[in-house]
Amino acid sequence: MPILQNFFGFQKVVKLNGVVEEVGELDWYWDTWFNGAYQKKIDAFHKSSFGFRASLIRMNNDRVYAWFNTSTNAEVIIGKDNYLFGKEYIDAYRGKGYLGRTVIKEKVDYLKVIADGCKEQGKVFLLVLAPNKAAYYSEYLPHQHEIGDSVNSAVFLAELKAQGLNVFDVNAWFLEKKKTSNYPLIPKGGVHWSHYGVSVFVDSLLTNLEEDLGKDLPELLIDTLWESDSLLSPDNDLELLLNLNQTIAMGVNHAYVKGHYTIKGKYQPKVITIGDSFWGTFQFLNYLPKDCFSSESEYWYYNHTVHPGGRKRTKKDLHQLDNSDVVMMVLTSSNIPHFGWGALGELRTYFSLTDEMQIKQIIKEMKASPKWYNELKNKGIKHDIPLDTILYNDAAYILNRRQLK
Repeated sequence: MPILQNFFGFQKVVKLNGVVEEVGELDWYWDTWFNGAYQKKIDAFHKSSFGFRASLIRMNNDRVYAWFNTSTNAEVIIGKDNYLFGKEYIDAYRGKGYLGRTVIKEKVDYLKVIADGCKEQGKVFLLVLAPNKAAYYSEYLPHQHEIGDSVNSAVFLAELKAQGLNVFDVNAWFLEKKKTSNYPLIPKGGVHWSHYGVSVFVDSLLTNLEEDLGKDLPELLIDTLWESDSLLSPDNDLELLLNLNQTIAMGVNHAYVKGHYTIKGKYQPKVITIGDSFWGTFQFLNYLPKDCFSSESEYWYYNHTVHPGGRKRTKKDLHQLDNSDVVMMVLTSSNIPHFGWGALGELRTYFSLTDEMQIKQIIKEMKASPKWYNELKNKGIKHDIPLDTILYNDAAYILNRRQLK
């Protein structure tokens, strides 16, 4: 049957969820034949693509889950009462992979320079510490997890407080609200904040930014709220990674919302957000609109791609900071070791530059572009103005436009 399925595909097979490494066929060459590489690649190809492979894997996963209440995915941990956890979040909660105070302090020192630079330019800097599900539902972890003496998140938070940085600690805030919230702020079968949790977070975020900016920002109004005992995407992202044929009974009602913002007469700030997938759950979903911020706002996803659009982030995007109102960074504790994703150094340099230093950088850009440079040379000749003066004046004009845009 698997062979017939391979050739004819007579039955539709649902693909596996998560990252599945596909093995392509290897072209035949004499050298790969004699060194055995061709045979190994062909063997791996057929093992990864035989008929009904995904269905058979799901059948095996069903058996392992039913018999042993465990997961074949090493990155998904099944806790008590079927609460699902990402392994990296449990590791972060326990203190595994501690960086050391020196490394953490260096990251915070960078943030201090960035925050001070924002303040000098009349911008708001805000660091959002997203929740860790392992901390939020620690009572449902599969077995007793002792917290180490040195945990990245605890040391990171202590250093942030010591530097007096503007921090919205959603992790601690959610733990406090857990006692009174009518619905889960983090889903039972997902890794991020829940649909409902995002709406609670965004509402409070706007209140905080309104106070920081001293402006009247849009207000989130909930139009519809409904309950469901089955999880909607992405509240079930961990459950999907189990690749089961069945749906796990959650036994807990989760809330889902649709809403809008009061825009008329409100100030919509330009916000540049650099963050992990927690901000992505707000950016990439449509149940809450994005117009609480200016249409010029951007989300630099892991500092790698720019959204909306999804193009690759480049150094030129730093100019978007020139006329921004808010620079916001979002991360959860498991991402502290990678935090910044290359942005901390760039932002520190950017916010350390005086106007004169920025003008010099723009002049370098001019000289690096033959077409642009020749246009400026001809402009100087036409108006009988020295080239250095033309370069400086045009660079100063460009900088001024960027800052006022």
